Amino acid sequence: MLKKVLFSVVLLAVVATTALAQGVDEPIVYDQVVEGDISDEEFFDWWHLEAAAGDIIVVTMIGGDGLAPLIGLLDPTRNLVARSDQVAPDTLVPAPPDGRAQLEFAAPTSGNYIINATRDGNLEGTTTGTYTLTVRRGNPADIRENDLQPVEFRCGETLVTTATTLQFTQDIQQDLRIRVYSLDGFEPLIRITFSDELGDIEDCFIESDGMGGDQLMLPDMGVLTYEDDAPETVAGFGLIAGNFTRRVTLTIGSADGVAGRWVVVLEGLSIAPEGDVDALDARIGPLAAANTDMLIYMVTVGTTRLNPQMGILVNDDDGDDDGNYWQACNDIGRRGCPDSVPSFDGYGVILADGTEIIGDQFTAGLRLSPGDVSMQELEFSSFAPNATGNYALVIMGELPARESAQDD
Repeated sequence: MLKKVLFSVVLLAVVATTALAQGVDEPIVYDQVVEGDISDEEFFDWWHLEAAAGDIIVVTMIGGDGLAPLIGLLDPTRNLVARSDQVAPDTLVPAPPDGRAQLEFAAPTSGNYIINATRDGNLEGTTTGTYTLTVRRGNPADIRENDLQPVEFRCGETLVTTATTLQFTQDIQQDLRIRVYSLDGFEPLIRITFSDELGDIEDCFIESDGMGGDQLMLPDMGVLTYEDDAPETVAGFGLIAGNFTRRVTLTIGSADGVAGRWVVVLEGLSIAPEGDVDALDARIGPLAAANTDMLIYMVTVGTTRLNPQMGILVNDDDGDDDGNYWQACNDIGRRGCPDSVPSFDGYGVILADGTEIIGDQFTAGLRLSPGDVSMQELEFSSFAPNATGNYALVIMGELPARESAQDD
């Protein structure tokens, strides 16, 4: 039902002066999920959010037990600047009981914003019940996260040692396949973390369905064929485009910390439209970074005019104060590619379904050096600016044995 009102008159309960009307009055941060109760005695909660200028604040509230949710947002001067039920200046569309309310607001200034979680009708409303509320940033943060990467994490009862972390910093526009192969003992496991309207969701995968028959061709390794009955040597997972509302993080690890070399293949990527640039952050696991590197190759897939080009943001710490710079690689062995990156010409993987991901003289490659556990910013594009096409990433690394294991 549509309700036409004067927005300047119909304010939320945040202007109420009675202390008994207010319940929770606490801080909240991006990607946090909170729960609350709305009653006739306490019919609104305040959640304080520190936002930066330019942040797109997206708040979602889902009612339960009969509550018709309503969200209001106050700016740092305590002016009501957005509400979830407003579809036009004088038109409100309330959420139904047990329904979903959402608002989006671009913060013009930095400061403390108040998220007001209440019910349809506010003081005069009649619904009560529970709610779940989450707030997220609708645009990437200007300051990149530099959180500590765990040496180990748990997936169910399994203790897993981190080999590498890969983070998509933009929306996934196409279906992707993630495949992890063991070369000599490594027991692959994939942990995926992503967010929906209720916050972070995490799961782990060791499935190897459809990977029997995959063939790896690597320098000094010959041809490795993976069988259906060897699940401890492969793991795979598929990402469906459109299922994720913000960044997706993949953590690749080895079950029980078993050491060994590994290969990750991300297949289904593309440069389209013309001039497209894909972004990915990557870091070596803490244990591996002590003395091993990680190689990342951009390989064309199928018939394409795409000329792979990779770039990495290099920290310039020579003391000249001239800032960081982008290092680009077009063709390994020339066009600015580091000499430390070995050729991938003729190497790669042939999937069981016939998909060939084989490097050639145009393959691009970069190396993450030992000793650096920070997240590295990578970009993928085409050296030929008018070209489009499909590509895959082939990532190679090694998880060393822990000192305690070596001493046993």
